[in-house]
Amino acid sequence: MIRRYFENAIIALTILGALTSGTVVVRHWLILRQGGLTADSRIIRDADSYSAHGFVRGPESARHTLVVFSDFECPSCREFAPILDALHTRYPDVRIVERNWPLKRHPFARRAALAAACAGTSGHHEEMRHALFSHLESIKAEQWGKLAQAALVPDTADLAACVRSARLDRVIDEDVEAAKRLGAIGTPAVLVDSILFGHIPTLKELSVAVTRK
Repeated sequence: MIRRYFENAIIALTILGALTSGTVVVRHWLILRQGGLTADSRIIRDADSYSAHGFVRGPESARHTLVVFSDFECPSCREFAPILDALHTRYPDVRIVERNWPLKRHPFARRAALAAACAGTSGHHEEMRHALFSHLESIKAEQWGKLAQAALVPDTADLAACVRSARLDRVIDEDVEAAKRLGAIGTPAVLVDSILFGHIPTLKELSVAVTRK
């Protein structure tokens, strides 16, 4: 009798697991459908893990979270930056997490990512991001002190030393590993809640994604 009880319990758990899995699949399909997203977008099941690190704008308790992986030598990332700023202005209650993915084909991208991370330690990540995207020639000349000055970093010499010493290498390595684990195909890689865009989203697409219920 005990054996039969356990057999029935196992069957019940198996059925429950199948139903739960089906519910998850349906819920994910509905998220994509309600968001009006294209077929190249896909669901990331462990999406919350990608917003655990990075430089954050917006409240921690936000209903919607956007994570973006950028490369400061990437032209598309430079074009996407104003879209991200516009989204933040329009929806300040959305949590935006910015992370780095310096591609190997861009020789100065990793140093630029380090500059952003170093500026972030003094609360000037956003200003440095603007400076890096606006002064590509300074990135290629590795003028970190000049970029720090443009970003209003109080100690420009310290930031330049921080970049050259690569003491925040671990931060960049964690971002790169996360981008690879995410399965993104290029920069900027944009994740809204559990939805990974397969293309660079427009402001309209992002607006739809962060206002769905």
